[in-house]
Amino acid sequence: ATVDAARLRSERDAAEREAQKARQVSRFLTDLFEASDPFTAKRVAGRSALELLDDGAKRVEEGGALAGEPEVRAALLDTLGEVYGGLGLSDQALRANAQALALRRERLGAAHPETLESRLAEVSLTRGAGKLDEACDLARALLPELESALGPHDWRVAELKMQLTLAILEKGSLDEARDLIVSVVSIEESQRPPDPARLSRLLGVQSSVSSRKGDA
Repeated sequence: ATVDAARLRSERDAAEREAQKARQVSRFLTDLFEASDPFTAKRVAGRSALELLDDGAKRVEEGGALAGEPEVRAALLDTLGEVYGGLGLSDQALRANAQALALRRERLGAAHPETLESRLAEVSLTRGAGKLDEACDLARALLPELESALGPHDWRVAELKMQLTLAILEKGSLDEARDLIVSVVSIEESQRPPDPARLSRLLGVQSSVSSRKGDA
């Protein structure tokens, strides 16, 4: 009973730390774009959203923002990498990701789930940059570590295999892509409950792979 109580406290504390990090990241991004005070209004006036995003990224990357909170800073850099990636700005995305990954390796260790998640983001961003061979190499190196740390049926393993499938598909290797996507769909279907959006996306990719295989 004592062991169970300690484990529950540990899980509760970890969840609270994650929630606190998420709140701080959200607050930073909100403050970046909102003119809720005269100083912020002056800084925001006449500037594009991308200019404001670049300004925020510079503050975080140079250590001026959240300098004393490396884990929150890493989470924010990870988020900035995703935003830049979504905008198709691969250089900025990969730079933010590299800093997040370095911070997490130093602070949390190479095998920590958050460090592994930054490496997963690196695979996605590298593929998005069109560096398909490099993305495949990164994914194949990460896969056994992710499976060992999180288990073979974790959704992040499925996401990594998904990114590898897409990179292989974009390279034109249909047979390998077909085998991988079957594995990915199986992992997602084993989740309790499965994520409907993720499963729909996976089934869409599987359908695309099958149709392209038929055309080959």
